Amino acid sequence: MSIIFELYLAFKYINSSNEAEALFGITTLMEGIIGAIGLFLTAPLTGHRLRFKPEQFQKYNSHTIFRAAIILGVLLVIQMIFQYIPLTIRDEDVAIAIVFAAPAEESFFRGFLMSFFLYMSSKTPTKKIRFFSFFSISILELMGMALSSLLFSFLHVNYYGNMNLLVMVFFSGLVLCIFFWKWRDLTALILAHLFLNIWVVGKYFWMVYF
Repeated sequence: MSIIFELYLAFKYINSSNEAEALFGITTLMEGIIGAIGLFLTAPLTGHRLRFKPEQFQKYNSHTIFRAAIILGVLLVIQMIFQYIPLTIRDEDVAIAIVFAAPAEESFFRGFLMSFFLYMSSKTPTKKIRFFSFFSISILELMGMALSSLLFSFLHVNYYGNMNLLVMVFFSGLVLCIFFWKWRDLTALILAHLFLNIWVVGKYFWMVYF
């Protein structure tokens, strides 16, 4: 669904004579493309079959909800540290794009990109770096976190319009990568990211109209 919304907005605005609207169209096109890549390529990397219609719906998983709540809490703390409303939301279409970007971004940056590095790490013996005394991580996994977070922040250049604020996005992406590395729970990440974007949009409209 998120891919459909992003591509719809892309084709609606990409040929606009207004430069800002055309740039928005390009951004949503990129969101749709990375979402599609994540959707089709994550399943083979994780050993799952891609199904557009599930054979049966999964039961309520309290662990996933708990993990999503923890991730959301950490992301909100990062937002509070930077004390910044990330962007000016021009209209409802931009708000829709922000909200539905979350599943597309998580499918690609964590679902596909991080899964690729995790898969390569499992197949290729590499040096592990120990942090403190309770966990260690391979060089390939660290590279995956860094690359995923860097590309994640670059994607948000058109949304934020301020390179300094991309540091916040980079750290948020790094946190999401760490949680994915720890739990391998993409659903929890999507839920946390989705609710974060809803919170950002809701907070902006509340401040503007109320």
